[in-house]
Amino acid sequence: DEQEIDNLIKTIQILAKDIKMVVFDTVARCMTGDENSAQDMGQAIKAMDKIKHTFQCCVVPIHHSGKDRDRGARGSTAMIGAVDVSLRVERLDKSLSLVTEKQKDSEPEDILWFHSQSIELPVIGLDLGDTETSLVLELANTPGQKTRKMTPSQKNVYAALQQAINECGII
Repeated sequence: DEQEIDNLIKTIQILAKDIKMVVFDTVARCMTGDENSAQDMGQAIKAMDKIKHTFQCCVVPIHHSGKDRDRGARGSTAMIGAVDVSLRVERLDKSLSLVTEKQKDSEPEDILWFHSQSIELPVIGLDLGDTETSLVLELANTPGQKTRKMTPSQKNVYAALQQAINECGII
């Protein structure tokens, strides 16, 4: 809706003066219509382009993959066609990888790896006993390692093995 985009532009102008980036998290929540429709997605892209050109800033649309990650983003492929850069984030236990899927004007970057750590944030205002947490990422020197979770049977065998080693020593 053109009026809603104009309202968003006015709101941004009131709140900040030197805009560098506007994030739409998630695209599906920030648009009207159907994310599977190329026409509706085209309208969302047009609106994001208006924000980008008005503020001469970077626009970051956050979009989820479908159930089959190998098939790419959910919905219409119009979004992938419109972006200059597409990055995919994957979580592997406490590590995250940042993979360049599309790089319009240069070679893709190497995969970046990050270690994640949950931190507790101070609660501002009324303390209702809830704690606020956030995720902090630290650039990692080595790639993450995906570990498989053990089944209950595997845990029992592992516990028995550990007990046998503790009682009898390593053979």
